[in-house]
Amino acid sequence: HPDITNSVLRVADLVILHMAPTKADFDRIIDPPDKTKIGDIIAMSAALRADRTPPPTWVLLNRTVTGASSTGLYRDMMEDEGWNVLTTVIPRTEALAQSVSFPISGASKGPFGELVTELEHRGLLK
Repeated sequence: HPDITNSVLRVADLVILHMAPTKADFDRIIDPPDKTKIGDIIAMSAALRADRTPPPTWVLLNRTVTGASSTGLYRDMMEDEGWNVLTTVIPRTEALAQSVSFPISGASKGPFGELVTELEHRGLLK
């Protein structure tokens, strides 16, 4: 839905691109089957924005497996492709995976709290 995407990017203060450290997600971002790269979409949004610059964009690695080499591998690959990658990762946990329609308690004490802290330290939260 390009019109919806353009509307969101026109007013976004920050884009957080969620990505699992997998080939499927990497390809979806870097070389998508429909050939419309998300990076190109974000770059084109600059023309729609008051300041004529695209919103700051960061990759968040999520659904990571603790100790798996794929997290570092795909972090490096995304950085090699020119993407900013947050240092915080969101691990795959059953509590989060099964949380549809149920509250998660204490989220600020885990990786989501770390994410907010990192975003604040980078000056990305207003």
